Amino acid sequence: RDMWAEKTAAVDGGVIDDELNAKLEFIPEELAHVKPGETLFVTFATKSVQDFVVTWLESAKRLKLEPIFVGALDEGMYEFCKSQGVPTMLLRGNTVLKGRGASFIKAGDASFKKMGTVKTKFIQDLLEMGVSPILTDADVVWLKDPRAYFNSGTYALADALVSTDCIDVPADKTDRNGCSHVNFNTGVLHFRPTEASKQFLQTWKTKVATSTIAWMRDQPAFNLITHEGVGGHSLTP
Repeated sequence: RDMWAEKTAAVDGGVIDDELNAKLEFIPEELAHVKPGETLFVTFATKSVQDFVVTWLESAKRLKLEPIFVGALDEGMYEFCKSQGVPTMLLRGNTVLKGRGASFIKAGDASFKKMGTVKTKFIQDLLEMGVSPILTDADVVWLKDPRAYFNSGTYALADALVSTDCIDVPADKTDRNGCSHVNFNTGVLHFRPTEASKQFLQTWKTKVATSTIAWMRDQPAFNLITHEGVGGHSLTP
């Protein structure tokens, strides 16, 4: 397949060692408002998608979704969030995005793959803090607090929950693997700080950072890792 043939450089080994594999030794001041055991609503963004972030924040505010956090992928987004009083920090590993050329990162850009390594590293740090993040892309709008839904049925037993590209609403609502044949979409994720989740994050982050396949961005890597060793696409608790 053409998508497998296109190559790109892996993340620099120095960045992997110094930033992406650095252990969380203390809780950053910017995350002091989050306590172990709490759920944290998170999105990630560069300054180029500021309008998306404003909408995300407004939907969270209307539903009183708290606590919240915006992971800044560049200085512009960091300064914007600080000016608005929004909890934020420049995420570790963001140096891979410096000198990226275009300010808006599209799916076909080399920087898009690198962005996935920063995202996975931050999720990993949150799990080490004992926090259960609910993570979404910046273009997501919350219409209802998802926590009751995430804690119902077999979802309450999961180490991780992920959205899919499924458009079969009746099959999806039955919670019986009706949409398990469809690709997972990492635009909405919920991780619980279990050992299984932590091990998965390390594997996921490493796959994205070290692969030289240009297509191996965070979402394809998530799908490949999740289905390794699983018969068909049936994932059971």
